[in-house]
Amino acid sequence: MTLNFHTMRKHAEALRDLLAPACTRIEIAGSIRREKPQVKDIELVAVAKPQRPVFGETAKRFDALDTLVREMESGGVLTRHSIQGTKYGERYRRLYLLKDDPAIAVDLFVVKPPAQWGAIYAIRTGPGSMNKRIMQHMLESQGIRQVDGHLEDQMGQVIDTPEEADWFAALGLPHLSPRNRSVAALQMAMRRAGQNQPLTPEQTTY
Repeated sequence: MTLNFHTMRKHAEALRDLLAPACTRIEIAGSIRREKPQVKDIELVAVAKPQRPVFGETAKRFDALDTLVREMESGGVLTRHSIQGTKYGERYRRLYLLKDDPAIAVDLFVVKPPAQWGAIYAIRTGPGSMNKRIMQHMLESQGIRQVDGHLEDQMGQVIDTPEEADWFAALGLPHLSPRNRSVAALQMAMRRAGQNQPLTPEQTTY
């Protein structure tokens, strides 16, 4: 389902606020954060609070966010299920907001160690074409890789990225504004940083 930016942002902000009590941090990512005119789904990045044990509770819960999602599902606010099946795990949870017909798809990315907020938030903001270009260049020039939601250097040592700005800094790039993120903007930033590399045809699509 595709809606205009302003409508989808309102839905995203309302859902973020509903989920916030079960999180230590939750933010809107994806094309909404990039302020694209038309948006297909809602993307959220969250750090969930741990699940508190409940006397007599036998069902396993991933965390407090999982518990809240199931409560909201019982209340008819959202669902974890669709005709395509269920994609719902500890770190990635596909939800459907029952606000319109058809329902609005929600991608919920939960940051759990060894993943770090900065790395996940940057990647999930996108766009994918820019992310691909960044990781290809950094692997070739510095041997840096993104593994399990965090950066590692050539020796396999973790590079801390508690915030998105730290992720860009670790890669030697300026912290690009979400609304201006594209392969073209990245190429310009790399030129200014003296890291210019030619783009292949498939990398110039943005």
